[in-house]
Amino acid sequence: MAEEENMLPSNFFRAKVSDKGVILLRPYFTGSSIRFLGTSIPTSAKPGDNELASICIYPEESRPGLVAVVVMVPGKRRDTNFRQFFLQVRWENGQPRIDLEETSCLLDSRRLGQAYDDHIEVEIDGQRYSSVSVRATRAGKPILHVPDANLLCCYLAGTAGAEEIVEAAEEQEAEVSVREELAGVKAELANRTEEWAATQAAYSRFREELGPVKSAVLSLCRSVAQQWWQSRATKAALQVCLNFARTT
Repeated sequence: MAEEENMLPSNFFRAKVSDKGVILLRPYFTGSSIRFLGTSIPTSAKPGDNELASICIYPEESRPGLVAVVVMVPGKRRDTNFRQFFLQVRWENGQPRIDLEETSCLLDSRRLGQAYDDHIEVEIDGQRYSSVSVRATRAGKPILHVPDANLLCCYLAGTAGAEEIVEAAEEQEAEVSVREELAGVKAELANRTEEWAATQAAYSRFREELGPVKSAVLSLCRSVAQQWWQSRATKAALQVCLNFARTT
């Protein structure tokens, strides 16, 4: 029981509510900081923000609030201890309140979710969805990527449906597929461009190497023409050679 009490958010955070209903959340321990994972309501931070000294939360009276955070507490040996929390924001007696006395606001929820050091996961009908792309499987199924961590928080808070999560994962999978196809086209185009450049370079070298031969043929043709001018057949053959040399 004592160990569970030590894991309460109130042992790691302090919260203050302003006259305008804004909640200021900050770490309790000196040197600690916050890593922000996601939210279902407006906040001053965005998913992925790291080493924050505080976060402002802007509750909405008609909307359940859930904030996913990690507190990073410096250890004694230069290591860092991480504690992950889902914090619930609700209204009581016309005032916003953030619950720091529950280890997780998902304890009484049928919606399954887990906060990790750097991302959030939810589970719907045995399928896991993650706010980061991970190459892993759960129960024999690949974990699907939903890049909008706030949407996952909205699902856990009950303000987004399961179909929205499934649709977001499908859209992300389709986008990744298109990006991979586009990358393949770009790679093929780059290869073709290199081949064309190599062909052009080889042709340029051929023209350079052909230059002296061309000059020699022209000189020879003129010399022969001067000596064999009386032969029509010779002149015709020389004209063919000249034409070829000039157009090559």
